[in-house]
Amino acid sequence: MRLLGKNPFSWFLRTIRNNGLRRTFQIAAHSFWDAFFDLWHGTDTLARIHPNALETDSANKQHSSWYGATRARPFHGLMRKLQLPADRTFVDLGAGKGRVILLAIDAGFKKVVGIEFSDPLCRIARENVERFRKARRSPDVRVQIVHSDVVQYRIQPDECVFFMFDPFNAPVLKQTLENMRLSVGAMPRQIWLIYHTPREHRIVADSKLFSTHERHVIGGTEFMVYSNRDAGGSNH
Repeated sequence: MRLLGKNPFSWFLRTIRNNGLRRTFQIAAHSFWDAFFDLWHGTDTLARIHPNALETDSANKQHSSWYGATRARPFHGLMRKLQLPADRTFVDLGAGKGRVILLAIDAGFKKVVGIEFSDPLCRIARENVERFRKARRSPDVRVQIVHSDVVQYRIQPDECVFFMFDPFNAPVLKQTLENMRLSVGAMPRQIWLIYHTPREHRIVADSKLFSTHERHVIGGTEFMVYSNRDAGGSNH
């Protein structure tokens, strides 16, 4: 299976060495489920893409990370834990092929926005959304794929739940957080940031934009969830 690499046995030994036996089996199980996710919906979201292979005119390409698909079962497990309001707009920062957009639709969000600086990936994401909608019969969800560098994107007043899977490093992250701060300053509201594989957690914490953060590890996948105020009954 491609997701496990060209040599599954070598992948298995390497992953056991790095993560331990229990987490390796969790990762493998979720990998098989993700392959089935694409097969079931007729979508194309799995293949990883090196930053050098991304087609974009953005100067921030040098700050981008690998494209990789967020695993479906850990994402849904996190959504069940958080119980975020589904009437708020969900925004995927660095949407890639649109896997998280599909998962957010499946999680019940009524409006989902994906921001992606690579036009070819935007086209793939749009195709994936249409295929997913037909397979799941969910035409009423409002979905928007925006071709834009995240630092140039103007965050809208109804956008409250932000997601990112380690899409960029410090310079872009800092500007993105500042854009969130400006948006909340102009339209005060509660926002959440879900950071999958939080490599730059310290930058988010030092921004002082969020008053709470909580780490979740679900099925071997690490998320950090930030909020700018106490969220009452939503486990924050």
